[in-house]
Amino acid sequence: VAAIGSRLTRLAVLIMKLCSQDTLRPAGLHALANGIRNLKRLDLSGVTQLDNATLKHILKQCPCLKSLSISGCKGVSDESIRQLNSCCQQLEALDISSCVGIELQSLMDLMHDVH
Repeated sequence: VAAIGSRLTRLAVLIMKLCSQDTLRPAGLHALANGIRNLKRLDLSGVTQLDNATLKHILKQCPCLKSLSISGCKGVSDESIRQLNSCCQQLEALDISSCVGIELQSLMDLMHDVH
């Protein structure tokens, strides 16, 4: 996974939906994010090992993100949602369905900050 970030620096879309724990680990995601600064669309739906620290690192490294899907990522919470406005100001689409750690208030705060 880390090799993708170092070799495909112009990558615009990355779909890693439902990648297993054996394939995708937080350290690999950190390394991946360091090289894909031009990423516009990222789909990590169902990646159960995704946590707040890893997502925050990805968001900081990918300021051009326009679409983010973290549907079903149970390790993600309000902490990550608060990071969106400061890191991903171009974000147009966000899928957080089945993210049980995200409260309604965080979404309301996010929508208020966007306007």
